[in-house]
Amino acid sequence: MPLVRGVVHRGLIEPAKAVEHRRLAQLYVMAAQCFAAGRIDDAVGYAETGLVAIGSGRFDQVPHKFEASLSGPYITIGPPERWVELCRNMIARWPDTHTYALARPGSGVDHHRRR
Repeated sequence: MPLVRGVVHRGLIEPAKAVEHRRLAQLYVMAAQCFAAGRIDDAVGYAETGLVAIGSGRFDQVPHKFEASLSGPYITIGPPERWVELCRNMIARWPDTHTYALARPGSGVDHHRRR
């Protein structure tokens, strides 16, 4: 997988980061989905960097449905506290529907109880 990581990182993220592309935060959110392919360390790194980018306010807003997906890497590494924190922060920031953010922490806690 190093080749794939290199292509995504050097081919998409580095150029977008270099020019502070307005959709950089969204790109980090999508890159963090690599946890589904077993690239947990990369996914957590992308998620953490994505959260910093989102919090900076310098980039286009990430829709809450997609931002909630940043919690995915955290369920794979457990315990769920980071996941719950991420969703609580989303709920505090978003004045509208929180369906995804409300559902994710509960499912994360339940998942770790069953392990």
